Amino acid sequence: MEARVASDPSELESTRCATHPERTAIALCDRCGDYHCDGCHKRVAGRAFCARCRATPGVDYLEDTRLRFWGKRDGYIWYLGLFIPVVTLLTMPTIVSTGDAGHIVSGVVWLSVSIAYLAQYRPARRGIIALTVLDLFVDEGRAALGMSIIPTERSMSQASALATAFGGAFIGLVISIAAFRSPRNKLAFRIPVDDRDLQRIYDRYLSNPLAVRAAVYSAVFLLVPLASVFTLALSIRAFKKADPGAWPPRRGRFPAQLGIVISSLGVLAWTTIVLRLIFKSG
Repeated sequence: MEARVASDPSELESTRCATHPERTAIALCDRCGDYHCDGCHKRVAGRAFCARCRATPGVDYLEDTRLRFWGKRDGYIWYLGLFIPVVTLLTMPTIVSTGDAGHIVSGVVWLSVSIAYLAQYRPARRGIIALTVLDLFVDEGRAALGMSIIPTERSMSQASALATAFGGAFIGLVISIAAFRSPRNKLAFRIPVDDRDLQRIYDRYLSNPLAVRAAVYSAVFLLVPLASVFTLALSIRAFKKADPGAWPPRRGRFPAQLGIVISSLGVLAWTTIVLRLIFKSG
């Protein structure tokens, strides 16, 4: 149904909501053209929709995005929630054999917090960061007191052990902070995010994910013979899928264009190399 447009701003003041006749309308639906009240009204990517239209799959694509990822584990949860327990369990026999109570307690705490993180217990998001920061200070303190930093320190110098422990904790801190700030990770822990973050999640995972992959693959496999031919085809396909005017919008033109440019350069470079080899051998 083609949307109606109010010819006079005062028209809304005297018009009732199509769904709730007892309420005054505040806007026209961009999809069906019905007048609707503030209870039905919602703007999605700059367009006004009534509650009835928003219930149609694909119209309120931001809400669809929220529901799709709500409570669903993301890559950070699988990585931090599985990698840390596996490493801890594998190293626990060595830790216990040292008889160092500090390392044993630390291992048990890390195991508990990471399992809680895998179970999507909200406080574990901050717990992972807190433990990583604590490890940094504890390692510095143990080094200053001449105590062992990691159980395998016997096979390396104290400086090397400190560098290894500090490097691992620092990388872990960067990953845990990235996970904590990730809108996708927040949805996994059932933490509400605003429409701007939902738009970012939609653009990355649902809109046209092939476009970003094509650009990345084009750069990564640029030096691999013949790979640019396939990444070029992938980039062209991603560019054809992009349609900002569609609803929901399918973005990705820029990364797809970037992939086309990089892949074209790769094809040109490898074609030149192959031709030179042919002429030299001839």
